[in-house]
Amino acid sequence: MRNLPIALLLALAAVSAAALPRIGVVTLDVYGEVDSAAVIEQVETGYVRSGRFEVVSVAELAGDGLTPENIAYRLDEISSEENLDVIVAIDVRPPATDEYTTRRNDSLITVREVSVEVSGRFYSSAGSLIGTVSERAFDEREAPYSADVQRLALRAAGELVSRSLLELFPVEIRFTAGSGADQEIPAGSSAGLEKGMVMSVIGSSQGVPATREEYELLGSRGLVQITSVGNSTARARLLAGRLVEGGPVTAVESGQPAAVSISYQACPASVEPGDSLDSDDGTLLVNSVRIEGRTAKWGLSFGGALNAGTADRLSSVGVEGMVGTRIPVSPPGLALSLHGGAGMSFLIQETAVDTLASNASGFSFGGMASAGLEFLLTGHLGLEAGAIGRLYTNIDGWNVQQYNGVNRDAEASELYYTEYREAPLSFRAGLWYLIY
Repeated sequence: MRNLPIALLLALAAVSAAALPRIGVVTLDVYGEVDSAAVIEQVETGYVRSGRFEVVSVAELAGDGLTPENIAYRLDEISSEENLDVIVAIDVRPPATDEYTTRRNDSLITVREVSVEVSGRFYSSAGSLIGTVSERAFDEREAPYSADVQRLALRAAGELVSRSLLELFPVEIRFTAGSGADQEIPAGSSAGLEKGMVMSVIGSSQGVPATREEYELLGSRGLVQITSVGNSTARARLLAGRLVEGGPVTAVESGQPAAVSISYQACPASVEPGDSLDSDDGTLLVNSVRIEGRTAKWGLSFGGALNAGTADRLSSVGVEGMVGTRIPVSPPGLALSLHGGAGMSFLIQETAVDTLASNASGFSFGGMASAGLEFLLTGHLGLEAGAIGRLYTNIDGWNVQQYNGVNRDAEASELYYTEYREAPLSFRAGLWYLIY
């Protein structure tokens, strides 16, 4: 991928109802089992649906005469004939096949993965290369099987369009910042804006500021999300950062904001003491460090978390997968985070005898839900606190290894805890960082 020249980026980003950039699609090198016409149709349809381009059919003009040696010259000719602003040359690579062996239930099976890569080279009206984008689609099933290469190529072509819109042709809008977290933007769907779109904003000026006041008006920086869209107007909500009232602002479509956090988590648990533990105390407090990462689209976000904790004679490692949303409560400072998913924990406890070659291990799994408040201290760094609910299986069986290498179930006389039950509710607090 390459950055667009500034002049071309501005020309494409400042799309208005008066004139859309004209784009044409051709194929250069397509794998023999894939229909070139279907690939071109898939790409053209994607650009039509985006509303950001006027698609011009030029495949017949290109014909079969395009080669790596004459492509720049021929595309220059085609662009001139059809008055194109951008022309895309599509390549479809031969499918790549990989096989690996994995365990399913009690059997070993061979899995075959087939992938197809589609790449697009984007040229200006003068035939100059202005960017490249590649996407890969894959399918995997138990071998033997024959993949539908045509379907994979079309899927990759559709993803290529979406990625090129975001990375090569992001929507760019200039407006004057108003007061408060809700902003009125003098552009709408005709300029490529869509409800839910996330945009990075920064103060901008067309000239060199001449006074201190003009410099102060350039202090805007943050993240906004489009909340409603009309044909020529839109509303946006400030999610992070600050906007200086009256200051000129440039907003550029942002691909995938993300959030990472590190926090302390207190997780109570109840245990059944083994024969080697004299205490009658059946409770533990597992002190954990939780590291979490997720997308931050403020629509639907995906992520995961790692947990590492310790307690008396016990340690644990856990992993979770989550899906949810982040809801602004008092933007841009305060937001509610709601996520749910599934996970598992792997626990190790010390053994009470020295006749074993390993500690005792066990694992639990189940569903989880998380709710928390996130407060931004700056445009990126903030505090978080919340609760996590889990319905995990109890651990009532532990595995140990003897010195002769044999794995077996542990006896009650060898354990400090024969059963471990994680409490349904735990609490966390820490720091989080917004990446955009």
